[in-house]
Amino acid sequence: MSTDLYGVRVLDVAADASRVRFRVFLVYYDTDSRTHPPLPDDPGFFLQELWGAMRFEPITALHPLRMVGLEQLLDEDWLATNAHRYVRRVDRVATRNFPVADGDWERLRDATGPAPGTAGR
Repeated sequence: MSTDLYGVRVLDVAADASRVRFRVFLVYYDTDSRTHPPLPDDPGFFLQELWGAMRFEPITALHPLRMVGLEQLLDEDWLATNAHRYVRRVDRVATRNFPVADGDWERLRDATGPAPGTAGR
């Protein structure tokens, strides 16, 4: 799973506890200004990812996620009001490579720039 800014991997599913463990990582850095988007910690982001995962693993039984439509997921007000009904809490348990060290910016690339070491090819 991924978005324009983040890559998302499911690391573990504990269905009996209704818990999913994700790894979320940045795929976009603005290397010119040496900034990047913050890591998400809002339930709406994770509700969107869970909903999107249904295309890979369709839910055949009656499930609360089937009650959510695309229009609702794209409505920021609806997400802010209702995401907590589907995602009870978000706990960040580890952070890697944050903040980005000064020497590491040179090996990163943004979405529009060439890969490091390939300029002029």
